[in-house]
Amino acid sequence: MASRLFLAFFFSIAGLGISSTSSAQNILANPGFEIDSYGSDLPQSFDQWSGDLADLVGAEQGVTPAEGSAMLRFLATEVAGPAAASISCDVLQLRSLASWLPSIRAGSVSVRVDAKVNRVAGASVDSQFWLEVWAMRGAPEDFPSNLGSPLGTAQVSLDSDANPVTWETLEAALDLHPLTDYVAVYLYAVENVVNDGPPNQEFDGHYADDVSLQLEGAVSSGSTRFGAVKARFDG
Repeated sequence: MASRLFLAFFFSIAGLGISSTSSAQNILANPGFEIDSYGSDLPQSFDQWSGDLADLVGAEQGVTPAEGSAMLRFLATEVAGPAAASISCDVLQLRSLASWLPSIRAGSVSVRVDAKVNRVAGASVDSQFWLEVWAMRGAPEDFPSNLGSPLGTAQVSLDSDANPVTWETLEAALDLHPLTDYVAVYLYAVENVVNDGPPNQEFDGHYADDVSLQLEGAVSSGSTRFGAVKARFDG
């Protein structure tokens, strides 16, 4: 997606733990992509997967869904298809946090996001995946115009292996800004090996499944380790 912004700076987080002051249940809608439709372009409403060109598929190319009978397949770096000027196929979901605003306003809530990714093998097959969570203020319909002003972000990247039998996990955490109204979960595959343009296929077989978003207590000293995490807190 040509408009996507890399807003965070790198640092590694080691020894992060989460104290659970709320139940650690997955609050994402359709985390396993067991759905009939996928939106296009940046989302402007809650609880819908949307973004660049992607598809909802079953088992194929030696890749079996991590859970359930469906998974998401990344196809192209723009809504309309391949584009030489873009290098990532971005898939997003906005999730309202209205039910937890009192705790968030008190500054005692964090989120943890994780997703499973997989791809086919090949020397020219792109290998990089990213997962982000953004803390946002305001209404979902304003999300496209507010891309440049999140309250906080966390990102993690993975250079995946070439074994389609196994799924790998991306995981990141973010201590929510007290003014957070909703979060954006941002999952994307990157053309890090060959930047194809039309009419070529950009992604040969890149998949995501079993995405999770959990609300938890404030981040504190502990033993959980997150690798290669980007994070930023404004304010």
